[in-house]
Amino acid sequence: MPDYPDSTLLFPIKSDVQLFKLSGPPRRVTAACGIGIYRDDLLGKEYTGDTFTCEPVNLLVHRLKLQPRGITFSGRRAADETQAEFLAGTDNWFRPVQMRTGPDGALWVVDMYRLVIEHPQWIPPEDLARLDVRAGHHLGRIYRIYPKDAKPRPMVRLDKLSAEGLVAALDSPNGPQRDQAQAMLLWNKDRSAVPLLQAMAASHARPESRLHALCTLDGLEALRAEDVRTALADKHAGVRRHAVRLSERFLAHSPEVAEAVLKMADDPDAQVRLQCAYSLGEWQDARASRALAALALKHENEPLFLAGVLSSVNKANIGEIAANVLTEQRAGGGPQRLSETLLGLTASFGDRAALKAALTAISEPQPEGYAAWQFSALAGMLDALARRQETLGQVLDQGDLQKLLPLFVQARARFGDVKAPESERLAALRLLGRQPEERQADVQHLAEQLVPQNSAALQAGIVAALGRIQDEHVPQALLERWSGQSPALRGQVLDILLSRDPWLRQLLAGMEKGTVQAAQIDATRRQFLLQHKDAHVRHLATRLFAGAANPDRKKVLAEHQSVVSMTGDRMRGKAVFAKSCSVCHQLEGVGHIVGPDLAGMSSKSPEVLLIAILDPNQAVDSRYLQYVVATKDGRLHNGILASETASSITLRAQEGKEVTVLRSELDEMQSTGKSLMPEGLEKDLNKQQLADLIAYLRASGPPRKELQGNRPGLIEPKPDGSLLLLATEAEIYGGNITLEPQFQNIGLWHGDLDHVVWSVQIPKTGRYDVSFDYACADESAGNTFILESGQAELRGRVKGTGGWDKYRQTNMGTVTLEAGPRRITLRSESKITGALLDLKGIRLNPSR
Repeated sequence: MPDYPDSTLLFPIKSDVQLFKLSGPPRRVTAACGIGIYRDDLLGKEYTGDTFTCEPVNLLVHRLKLQPRGITFSGRRAADETQAEFLAGTDNWFRPVQMRTGPDGALWVVDMYRLVIEHPQWIPPEDLARLDVRAGHHLGRIYRIYPKDAKPRPMVRLDKLSAEGLVAALDSPNGPQRDQAQAMLLWNKDRSAVPLLQAMAASHARPESRLHALCTLDGLEALRAEDVRTALADKHAGVRRHAVRLSERFLAHSPEVAEAVLKMADDPDAQVRLQCAYSLGEWQDARASRALAALALKHENEPLFLAGVLSSVNKANIGEIAANVLTEQRAGGGPQRLSETLLGLTASFGDRAALKAALTAISEPQPEGYAAWQFSALAGMLDALARRQETLGQVLDQGDLQKLLPLFVQARARFGDVKAPESERLAALRLLGRQPEERQADVQHLAEQLVPQNSAALQAGIVAALGRIQDEHVPQALLERWSGQSPALRGQVLDILLSRDPWLRQLLAGMEKGTVQAAQIDATRRQFLLQHKDAHVRHLATRLFAGAANPDRKKVLAEHQSVVSMTGDRMRGKAVFAKSCSVCHQLEGVGHIVGPDLAGMSSKSPEVLLIAILDPNQAVDSRYLQYVVATKDGRLHNGILASETASSITLRAQEGKEVTVLRSELDEMQSTGKSLMPEGLEKDLNKQQLADLIAYLRASGPPRKELQGNRPGLIEPKPDGSLLLLATEAEIYGGNITLEPQFQNIGLWHGDLDHVVWSVQIPKTGRYDVSFDYACADESAGNTFILESGQAELRGRVKGTGGWDKYRQTNMGTVTLEAGPRRITLRSESKITGALLDLKGIRLNPSR
């Protein structure tokens, strides 16, 4: 990885390199490819081992000096290239795409030599129309780069050499020659090479040659223990590392090799130690288990290294490794997460003896009582047993179970101690609810601490613990404290309540009682309920969400329905916005950022905007719910919950004013269940002003694009009631988004404001199955979309199809649409990574 500031900055010679809208900013990495490592010294020893990366858009080859950094590498520019590149061209057709070390010692660079290097997919149509993207398709060349005062070496005809000659060819500074000579020795299987290879592996001056000889002996099945033993003592770390790898077959039979490898676990080179972690798992010996435990303890905070150690853990050695780590843990020097991971593996492997031994170690209290690591270790083991659908009672006898009882008792006490460190309380709460006879009491105990005075992390831990406990009292405990929960915590609570059918039904019952308001359920979870497999749940959810609107607001909306068809004036609407909305919203640089960003509202229909203005509580994003906070000194504050930390919360009110309250000063925190945006704007704005405001909001986005082949119009239903929404008939809005001629698809869909709209005639009110005809490269998959018409929404995630030219028709779900002329909008739900999709069309089929 580059290890210096602004590592994507490049220094092309030309300032006018060919760039398009989607090429990225100038002088930045945009098409890195053809990476190679120089494996020779003809350029000079200072170049050996450096990486060279081609950048055809910027007409250059970029060099980095590699340095080992633990088990990986870091790269920096050479001292004389901090403001320049190793190779840069002035010819706009110069397109370096591949670098290799040549067999002559020179650096070979493949120049594709093309007018255009960008794929046509990423070139805007107006630029594509004036370019010959195939210009240069019959051209290309390979450059050989070497110093002026040196000459490339003659290339050796390895196919003409004997076994002796091929072994001699391993003595070369040129990596490709060594590779090919080794390959030919293995192909020929000439055993006469073995003595020569043994001699080279033992004492040759060049470490690369020693390594090639060693590996060739292995390939010829002629490797001896003494060859490995000699290599394990090599002065070069690279030779030692491969010697450890090659030692695996000798560990059980050669005490000398085994002892040498065990010592390598303390090698000064991190990559040698990592290879030990890989190889020791192949040796079933207590000494190997102790060495693996020591490596795990030493590198517990290095995820990549620890993964190497854990890859060597198996059913035969888990008991010994876990025992060694627990011994260190009890001595006060072991890491908590490691012991939990190993005990979870012990349970997963099903080794009863190892499990019993580990539980015995966990159950013994420290001199000062039980430590947090003991709570976490036991919880991790119980979680692993649960995944195997086993319980402690199935793996331990009654006597051993009794030894664990004090640990559970201490966990309850530690969790309830508000003065205990939070890390200890978080570890302790994971054991609550595990004992059937204490389950109901533990639910109550956990729920009592679900208060805003506790940090968000501790509250999240409590909710997670409650979600794990299969007890009928859990939903009620969570719902009783709903009004005091933050938006993030509410999302976690909802996910838990939706995870079990009996709990889901209690959530719906809570909505019927008014404990949870329908508007407090976000669109994604609302859709889950409306499309639930259980017909009764669907019916109840439909009724509850249909009644989400305030009856008084319904009346107001009905009285103002004529606003939808009125003609508004954008400039008058801008003045209305500045007077009535800017205290909480910002648009076109005017106002304060408190409520949602209105830049994306331009794609909304007038009906939806009217509802959002006059009935803001009908569908509220949980991020913008109003909270009222009372402090112990009697003060009241209100606003949206802008942020929270372990020790404080911050509210943001109108005009962006913020107030921070310490959790220790909190007396009570309650959500009003309503948006910070007030109801009753119709008292301040007449119908024309509302129409003007809606006109301004809808005009704030990008204008509709005028594109060749794009013919928006009213889409009529087919005889079977289905509708086909083609890309060519959509209104297209946004930045680079366009209609691409090759597949007649909407493409270059990168911007957050990009969206498309179809005008359709819905023949009949009802549910429609929605299928997309689209393509998406796998590396760009995962973006989320919203298909909306009025208040009807369908949300989903775009899956990869295998490439931008691999179109697939995929069912995306169902949506309820009302009869009559409608506008259907498709847009991204959040910031797009890569591109959203390439879309040919959408088909709506009446659900059967």
